Amino acid sequence: MGSAPVVTSVLPKGSPASRRRLDCAFLKRCSGCEEEWYETRGKDFAKKTGYEVEVVTIPYQGYEAKYLAAFMGKSGAPDMFIGNLVLKDKVASLALGNPEDAFGQKRAAVIFRESWFFGWVKKNAPDVNFKVYALPCGKACPGAGQLFPWTNLVYKNGPNKQMAWEFYRFISNAKDDLEQHQIQGILPVLTANHETPYVKARPDYQAVKDMLAQPVPPNYFHPKSNELATAFGEAVVGVLYGKGQPKALLDEAAAKSACVCTKRS
Repeated sequence: MGSAPVVTSVLPKGSPASRRRLDCAFLKRCSGCEEEWYETRGKDFAKKTGYEVEVVTIPYQGYEAKYLAAFMGKSGAPDMFIGNLVLKDKVASLALGNPEDAFGQKRAAVIFRESWFFGWVKKNAPDVNFKVYALPCGKACPGAGQLFPWTNLVYKNGPNKQMAWEFYRFISNAKDDLEQHQIQGILPVLTANHETPYVKARPDYQAVKDMLAQPVPPNYFHPKSNELATAFGEAVVGVLYGKGQPKALLDEAAAKSACVCTKRS
């Protein structure tokens, strides 16, 4: 995942009525130079329509942080558990950083990430040699999910939202699709670009093809995903705190998960 651009349209206060502008705000999650690309294409769009395109970058806070903050307020157990790993049991270290940093520092041998991670490694840890494999099949084969960049959005209350959509139509073609996502180091969206030299040269090319050959899996934004994650997470925490045997706790989690999957939303 790279960044999520949101386009709105404004008429700056005190500006001449002839000046029209589209604001392109990026929720920045990983590094890249796609903002410069949007600025360049924005100038092309301005020549055609008279609308300027201004690019603004906003640091990405992450929905994970929001949920984690809400959960921590109810229970100190997660804090104590992590604290004990570092300070008491000394089996974890803050120096490792997050999973991406640990992999980039060659302190972690395996990582599960989306296709944007290839671009991150190439930029931040170019000396790391790695290979990408599709997730293995068990009783069923996992399908591809979260392969491509976040969607482009238009602010629904923008005064000139129709023109914002026109800007997206302006850059919605195979050439622009390939250019902007190659800059980000992520997969292009349009299938016309999936057999380009850029995609074929990526280390995840075959793994992506293997995953795309499987049925589309549920997305982790699905309403039931939190219930499934909770059932599994409670089992893992139970094992870590010695509240039962792994098999029994995981079997119980499997039964809970089956109920979640079969009940009506």
